[in-house]
Amino acid sequence: MSLFSRLRHMTFFRKLVVNFQGDLIAYLESPGANKYGAIHHEIYRAFETCTKQTLSTEATPHNPALLTVVGHSLGAVITSDLLYDTLIGKKRRWPPHLRLANLMSLGSPLALYKLRYGYGPDSFQKPITMQDQNGRWINFYDPQDVVGYPLKTLNEAYNNAVFLDKVISVGQWWNPWHFIRQNTPFNHNLYLKDRTIAKIIGRKAGLDWLWTNNPEQRPELKHEYDNYDHWVERTDNWFS
Repeated sequence: MSLFSRLRHMTFFRKLVVNFQGDLIAYLESPGANKYGAIHHEIYRAFETCTKQTLSTEATPHNPALLTVVGHSLGAVITSDLLYDTLIGKKRRWPPHLRLANLMSLGSPLALYKLRYGYGPDSFQKPITMQDQNGRWINFYDPQDVVGYPLKTLNEAYNNAVFLDKVISVGQWWNPWHFIRQNTPFNHNLYLKDRTIAKIIGRKAGLDWLWTNNPEQRPELKHEYDNYDHWVERTDNWFS
């Protein structure tokens, strides 16, 4: 097929639509195979693996390991659904050796799901909340990304549940391919390659590890958590 024909048929855009909308259609519950439940089962198996790993550490139901969950795109919606079904709907038993500390949603279209639950003031009012006192839900989104949206503006419930809608220009400015895509609607996959996002997630996970494994340091760590909050609000990825 000639270049002109490829442009005429918009092959790239067709592929983009199939990749994103196709995954969504396959995920939603429908008659026949329950892909919704099957996908949740696979994720829960990963949680169970984390539980088994904590058994070899000092984590106990009284001092559980702090879990950070990262979800990108539709994965952030799937994660929210699973955590809702487990922590609020009680459809599954939460592993006693784990405590949900952080949810990091990257380029999440969760805000669009509000349309499924009506327009009234009581709709979409039960967001998940972190189990840990120092837990944080940080929602990363790039304003140029056509898939990711802020969450705190949905309603008061989400404003309270989400610590921060972190606006970020995803990708690395010094990478030519990233630089080309950064200011276009085709930057959606760059969240997974962004070093600043990795630093924000890693620093929080490090603090949580210290909190769990060094109880004697907790008075000092409270100050470090406050510093982290201020840092994550200010930091950007322009020079990272």
